[in-house]
Amino acid sequence: MFMIPTLASLTAGDTSAVGRALFASTRIANGAGVRLVFGTDGGVLPHGRNAEEFAALLLAGLTPIEAIRAATANAARALGIADSVGAIGTGMSADIVAVDGDPLTDVGALTRVRFVMLRGRVVELPAAAKPSDGGMKP
Repeated sequence: MFMIPTLASLTAGDTSAVGRALFASTRIANGAGVRLVFGTDGGVLPHGRNAEEFAALLLAGLTPIEAIRAATANAARALGIADSVGAIGTGMSADIVAVDGDPLTDVGALTRVRFVMLRGRVVELPAAAKPSDGGMKP
């Protein structure tokens, strides 16, 4: 079973009983071993701001590596494509990003993408995302 909590989309700073309950249920599910999958309900949370979900997952009690796994390995398993994406290794698709900083100590680093490789090919970042410009805007 997988759970896609979409916290950043559904709570957006909401501190109501419902918002708190969503964070609490995510924390309980994670503690019980439910595999969490990163999701943002594209369109609800504007495209380009999806990395905000990482911070929301941390607020729900996940560790940075658990949040990263939700976006990579767990997402690939949930979609049935873990044989080619979701991990770095021989025979995998070579979908890789490099960020400015250590996301294990600063999850905000995941909003500062410096390099993207898609299926083994380097993707040119937009001018706004280049390091000389101060990085991607979440």
